[in-house]
Amino acid sequence: ITYIASQMYLFESKTNSTIPGVKRLEQFFLSLRNDVKKYSNDKSSKEYLAAINKASEMIRDRVLRQVMIRRTRTEIQNNYEKDLKKQGLFFPKVNDPIKETYEFDEKTELVFEATIESIKKIKYARYTPLTYVNESKLTNEMNSLLTGQRNMTGFMKGILVKRLESSQYAFKMTLNRFISSLQSFIDMYNDGEVWISRKLNVDDLLAREDVDTLLDAVDKGNAFHFKTEDFKNGFIEDLNHDLEILTVLQEMWNGLDKDNKLDYFIDRLKTDKRLKNKIIIFTESTETAEYLTEKIQEKLDRNVILFSGSMSDTIKNDIRNNFDPNVDKEVQEDVYDVLVTTDVLAEGMNLHRSNVVINYDLPWNPTRIMQRVGRINRVGTKFDELFIYNFFPTSNSNDINHQSENIISKIKMFHDLLGEDSKFLHQYPHLHYLQNLRIPFLIYQYISF
Repeated sequence: ITYIASQMYLFESKTNSTIPGVKRLEQFFLSLRNDVKKYSNDKSSKEYLAAINKASEMIRDRVLRQVMIRRTRTEIQNNYEKDLKKQGLFFPKVNDPIKETYEFDEKTELVFEATIESIKKIKYARYTPLTYVNESKLTNEMNSLLTGQRNMTGFMKGILVKRLESSQYAFKMTLNRFISSLQSFIDMYNDGEVWISRKLNVDDLLAREDVDTLLDAVDKGNAFHFKTEDFKNGFIEDLNHDLEILTVLQEMWNGLDKDNKLDYFIDRLKTDKRLKNKIIIFTESTETAEYLTEKIQEKLDRNVILFSGSMSDTIKNDIRNNFDPNVDKEVQEDVYDVLVTTDVLAEGMNLHRSNVVINYDLPWNPTRIMQRVGRINRVGTKFDELFIYNFFPTSNSNDINHQSENIISKIKMFHDLLGEDSKFLHQYPHLHYLQNLRIPFLIYQYISF
């Protein structure tokens, strides 16, 4: 609602709009937002979804119909069939997603369950130091940062859960960084002086989900200087509490000799005929991408090209030459048949010399999923069918991130605002209203029952 409202305010007055029947536009959106907010504590409840449905219908019928013209692929196929045939164009069929689930061996299962419980118990004191400072030592500037630091607890918990779901390797590397940072902070505290960064724009980093910049920024602060006695009782105890938990987790994960998710993934690459040709593998974690690249080359001897945000843009030319059918025939290559990348390539690249996208891990944001699949779901592809493979998070990690609730409410809002594009999702009766916006399959991957 807020996003649509902000877009409307760019060309319509908040208090004197030209939209028939909605002169006071700001009041219209505020009323809808308040109606939805009443039930936002439980985003999977019927009341919350009904409120979204009502708000979406009102925005669509009373506002959007007045200001936009909508064109879906279904409408184009129905209304411009002759023109498509004349130009030799067609839209590929996007098959229902292939749900990939893997099982832990007994030892890994025990470690995983213990990890989930431990993540809940960590206090994340290293990332919220201002909340432990005695009130008499806080300045107005520090007070303005307190809200952001309180939000850090949930955000850092989310980082651990996302890395845990991404790959065993990424989680272990994240644990190592957390421990190293925490130990350095404890040493600084024990030396009698503590520096806290004022350069950390927590709200902005949270909004952009810029994890790497966030982790780097919290370790470079030199703006606020405190003595050990400036902190409340319990600060060092919470720091040591977190260090103890993280260290135990590190020992447990280092003691595992199997990576069940990777083993299952490699086996699927060996046995599934559709995965023998050009494939694109997406992951949220740069470390997971590097890990997969190494293991695929090692175990399968396939030619893999890796791209992440830290790499030179010149590598994009090699990717285009191997995966983009629109480049000149003279520069097209078949050197690489596997592309492993983070979401930095989820926008602005044609990769439809492949017809397979593998989501090794799942972002909570449906827009990112749309962008990933959009790399191969292009007019001009030579493939009649597209295939999407999704590796599901376990039920435990899903409980912490509330991925199912988020994806249901977000895609429902998209659908209700802009209308349907393809088929209903009949598999789950209580989701009968969830229809495709631009992709007819993505809701499945976030819902586990």
